Amino acid sequence: MTAAEMQAEAEKDRFVYHQLFTPTFHHDVYPSIDPGSSELKQDGRIVLITGASGPIGAEHARSFAKAGARAIIITARRIEVLEALKKEIEDTYRDTEVVCIQCDLTSEADVERLWNNVVSRFGTVSVVVSCAASRSQMKRIGDTDISGWWGDFETNVKALYLLTRHAANLKSDSPVTFINMTSSMAVETVPTRSNYAITKSAGCRLIEYVHAEHPNIRAFNLHPGIVPNGVQFGMLAGANIDTAALSAGVSLYLCTPRADFLRGRFISANWTVGDLEARKEEIVAQNLLTTYLRAKLGPGGHFAQK
Repeated sequence: MTAAEMQAEAEKDRFVYHQLFTPTFHHDVYPSIDPGSSELKQDGRIVLITGASGPIGAEHARSFAKAGARAIIITARRIEVLEALKKEIEDTYRDTEVVCIQCDLTSEADVERLWNNVVSRFGTVSVVVSCAASRSQMKRIGDTDISGWWGDFETNVKALYLLTRHAANLKSDSPVTFINMTSSMAVETVPTRSNYAITKSAGCRLIEYVHAEHPNIRAFNLHPGIVPNGVQFGMLAGANIDTAALSAGVSLYLCTPRADFLRGRFISANWTVGDLEARKEEIVAQNLLTTYLRAKLGPGGHFAQK
């Protein structure tokens, strides 16, 4: 390990502090987002989770099952991983039905079949958690592989668009909660991360548009923290200590009416939800946690604004 990596490992909270919005923060589940809490019950809900073969998607499935969801539909390209997760959940939470569907989320036909399958079987979709993502390479733009760089847009943007489009057209008596699992990279400019960061930024803008155009969707952008996923990056040394259960618990919170003030916004799972609620009037009034230019635009230009 290099000297820089050793120093980085010693500063495990450096990324949290760098993007800290609330006074306090967390790396794991705490009472307000505990799946066992009576305030977070998901009784009767039909939950669709994409990218469920990864640690974040899989933990979302477990947490929604613990919270009492009626059915959880898990999708990924690796069906064998899904089948193992299905058995685990149904053995533990016998009142929750788990359905595995293999799906290529970049395929319009596959996503349409997935959506129609779920709606025809259960009548509706209550919650969508979009966890599927790709990061093909870490290179400067001039050195990137073209097909790989653009391929990340297929997975991270097109797939999200297809899912939100179906959610927008769902005939339902109650709003669909749609949670886009994004990344802090969406709001950062870090050399060699262009493909991932730009797609995540585009995804956040897509959710902002969904929020603006479709009041029948409770849309959110959620950064899950830095969760160990088997891939090691030197810059993350020592900082990948957030549990997958942390973001899953926050997703349960976002399904409640208490989180309505965060609709269309970017939040980090590390931030304390109680701290956010304490400032909700300011967040809404100032339209915080949305994409904007750091400038005051209007008559006379930036420097004429007070």
